[in-house]
Amino acid sequence: MRAAAPLTGVIARVREDPAVCPATIRALLHGHRYDGSRATRELGLVYRSLEDTLERVLAWYRARGMVPNPAA
Repeated sequence: MRAAAPLTGVIARVREDPAVCPATIRALLHGHRYDGSRATRELGLVYRSLEDTLERVLAWYRARGMVPNPAA
């Protein structure tokens, strides 16, 4: 990956939509860590569980007829 990183910069300049860019390589090599405590503290943001989020998303799509309702 480290050897490929400089090449991705060249490819990104040549191709309009490169599959991999230097930022992607950096993220793969070093990862990302995020801390949402400030958003919780200052904005009152409440994080939901993945299950709750997916249920709410599916309900939204069902209400708009974009996903079939399993009960129907």
